[in-house]
Amino acid sequence: MLAEQKNTFETGNVILDALLNDKQIAASKINATIVFGGVMPEDLLRPLDVCIIFGNALDNAIEACANNTSNQKLTIYINSSFKNGFLFIKIENPVVTKVKIVNNVIATTKIEKHLHGMGLRSISASIKKYSGEMKLSQSNGIFCLEIDLDFNIKR
Repeated sequence: MLAEQKNTFETGNVILDALLNDKQIAASKINATIVFGGVMPEDLLRPLDVCIIFGNALDNAIEACANNTSNQKLTIYINSSFKNGFLFIKIENPVVTKVKIVNNVIATTKIEKHLHGMGLRSISASIKKYSGEMKLSQSNGIFCLEIDLDFNIKR
């Protein structure tokens, strides 16, 4: 008999719920947790774009948390709201080292520089489909990815 698994997340979007549940498993292995607030309407983003945006952002956040050796419980916060035809997404995670952001791009510290930043480029390509904008910032040990999408424009 299969064990019944209760969904941890109920965002309003089944694709995002499944993705968040999967990423929570990875996060829990490094003493981190994902907290989602708000709503993600089911029919706004194509499923592939939900996976690209949230999957890549969460992979980056989990990787940043994995670099933290403090043994403290770490939290990745996601907030999503839909108002007046605009979708606002904010993802925040702790970082241990200062992230250098130049022209809304992260300067890599990785040896294989050509392999770095592909996730953020993929996110950027997805949000452009929805007349969106992305902003990266860091303050007081917290990295923040903010995405604004405009659904008022006919495509």
